[in-house]
Amino acid sequence: NVEVILDQNGVGNIVETDTLVSVLENCASYTTTFDQGTFSCADLTNSPIEITATVTDAHDNSSNCQVDITIIDNLAPELNCQTNYDLELDTITGLASILASDIIISSSDNCANELDFVLSQDQFDCSLSEVTVTLTATDESTNDSTCDVVVSISDTTPPELTCLDYTVYL
Repeated sequence: NVEVILDQNGVGNIVETDTLVSVLENCASYTTTFDQGTFSCADLTNSPIEITATVTDAHDNSSNCQVDITIIDNLAPELNCQTNYDLELDTITGLASILASDIIISSSDNCANELDFVLSQDQFDCSLSEVTVTLTATDESTNDSTCDVVVSISDTTPPELTCLDYTVYL
């Protein structure tokens, strides 16, 4: 079994020394070919992939063997978040919430079309004034990255006061 680790562009290649333990050729001149030598993120779902390695000598004699190729994406997503986020509580409920999209500046991954985002906390109320929230981005290969944002919670709604008219008789 041969492991191919995908690069930042989501591509990986194999060469003869990755797959063949030895080649015995009496005339010493040969070429090696693979029915697939380049792999990409699209191959992750089919991994391991069985390929054929073929060795052909100068007289057109050939032999082949099957090699299992395991495709690996071990690069974490890139995640760039705001460092601070101001959040105002709802004027009626005194509650507020955030979404990952509220704090992400940018995100990318070598393979994932979509990343899974999870916030360590997304609901807030009057009991907090400032909290550090961690955002985790996970790709399809379960690689993850995190970033922290300080969420400042504010309540700018003055209390409503209803007074009774009171008459004092002397």
